[in-house]
Amino acid sequence: MILAKNNILVPLVQKGTQQTEYAILNPISGSFDLMGTDDYTLYEETKKGRFPDPEFQEYLLERGYLYPDQNTHDTAVAAAYEEFQREMEQAQIQLILIPTYSCNLHCVYCFQHGIDGKPTLISKETVDAFFDTIREEFKDASR
Repeated sequence: MILAKNNILVPLVQKGTQQTEYAILNPISGSFDLMGTDDYTLYEETKKGRFPDPEFQEYLLERGYLYPDQNTHDTAVAAAYEEFQREMEQAQIQLILIPTYSCNLHCVYCFQHGIDGKPTLISKETVDAFFDTIREEFKDASR
């Protein structure tokens, strides 16, 4: 048995309490679950190659957090990547112009989080170049 290499585990501490839950996500299987501290302890044991609770082990297998062997894991990753490629071939192209990094919302999930420096607005030349590139690259695209 092997744990999926792409499991994402995040502690969720509830303010004002000592209680911690854990969010676990696997982007390959599409599974997302919340774990209490007891399940987290079992998960940590599983990471060490120990399986103290067969019921928990079966749950991890069903949800795609654990695989019976490396070949099964690799097959699931390859299948998910093929699916991703198919979706990308059919997806519309999305272009984003970011006029400034001086957003003051400081959202932790945003790629702008943590960018230091003096906030500036992009130049007119950069905006013109952006749209010139779009016109050139997509001149044959259907409207």
